[in-house]
Amino acid sequence: MLLFLVHNLIVLLLLAEQNAASFAMFGETKQKQQDRWHRDNVLLNVAAVLPLLLHNLSDWAWLIGGALLLRTALFDLAFNYFAKLRTNYIGSTAGLDKIFRKIFGIYGAIRKSVVFLLLLLILITLYYIVG
Repeated sequence: MLLFLVHNLIVLLLLAEQNAASFAMFGETKQKQQDRWHRDNVLLNVAAVLPLLLHNLSDWAWLIGGALLLRTALFDLAFNYFAKLRTNYIGSTAGLDKIFRKIFGIYGAIRKSVVFLLLLLILITLYYIVG
């Protein structure tokens, strides 16, 4: 599982950098391009981790859970870094961003990351105890 998460982290960072480049190119006014890149980014992430997931088919639920928690924990921080936005900013374009803004506040990305990293650590611990 740890190798899978490291691989997923590398993919996540590469895609966050590309997403930030798209953000810089289109700006906030081109909502349609932003929405498309959000969708394409998730699809590229799935395509990049699918071979590893298929290799460990018996652990698929653990791996998908870990990948989702990792993405939720770190994507905003990585994107903000590459886009040169405030580190603790939570975006406003994706549907989940709007939900996370209500829970953690507009500048709650670090709090959100800590919460989801703790959940990821719990998942990893359970994986090695139960799985």
